[in-house]
Amino acid sequence: MTLEAAANANYGTSASGSSFYAAMRILPREQREAMFQIYSFCREVDDIADSDGPRPERLAALQQWRDDIDALYQDRPPARLVDYVASVRRFDLQREDFLAIVNGMEMDVPQDIRATGSRNARSVLRSRRERGRTIVGAGVRSGAG
Repeated sequence: MTLEAAANANYGTSASGSSFYAAMRILPREQREAMFQIYSFCREVDDIADSDGPRPERLAALQQWRDDIDALYQDRPPARLVDYVASVRRFDLQREDFLAIVNGMEMDVPQDIRATGSRNARSVLRSRRERGRTIVGAGVRSGAG
């Protein structure tokens, strides 16, 4: 998925066909809405990390999320986080938890090792969705190091 597609994805729609959605339907409305916001946030930052865009662009997009989270907690939420204000307050959602997710996703953005030209390097750079497993898992399962 490209960075632009990741930024424009509608994760509420994609969640509606999942077991996650079925489980969340039983929650009270306010809790359910907060959970869908968290789900959407996690999917968006994960898609940035998994995109095939250049590493500097992906890192910049993750940094923008950090800046937006900081603004949210300084009572200056950007447009994409305005709906989060009530959930953050109501459920005492912590800034550090959001940042930990972004920081974890940054670890999924591989170094640009295309210049090595090795078959293994190209394999590592393919998105996790394309391979269907994590980068670490791929190395462990295939015996590659």
